[in-house]
Formats: sequence, C-alpha cells, structure tokens
Amino acid sequence: MWEDVDPSRLDVEGAGRGAIAKQDLEVGNVALEITVCVIISDDLVRETSMFPVLENLEGMSSETMLLL
Repeated sequence: MWEDVDPSRLDVEGAGRGAIAKQDLEVGNVALEITVCVIISDDLVRETSMFPVLENLEGMSSETMLLL
C-alpha cells in the first residue's frame, strides 16, 4: 500500500526517487507491482514524435531517452 510521504521529512541520501520500505522484506515477497501499460521501453520511445529529434542529438543514448 502506498502512503503519502513528505520528502522534506526524509533524511535519506538520494531521497525523492525510488521507494523506502516501511518493513523488512523477505525473500519472495512482492515489493512492487507495475501495470504493464505504464512501463516505458525502447520500442515505445521509438514510436513517439520526439524520437526523430532525440536520435539526432549528439551523445544521446537510448538510456537517456528513456529517462527523458
């Protein structure tokens, strides 16, 4: 279950990205379920209108495109 967390109250290096476990996880526990329709892949990026612009930028990797 997700809970609202005020990022200013977190004293964790790199806070603001990712997730923090509220309890210990055991081997085999599901930590996070993601609906397939929200997963961004190389194939999906290549189908966007931004791909022709991004692919022509010097030094632009597919990993950077995914992050953008």
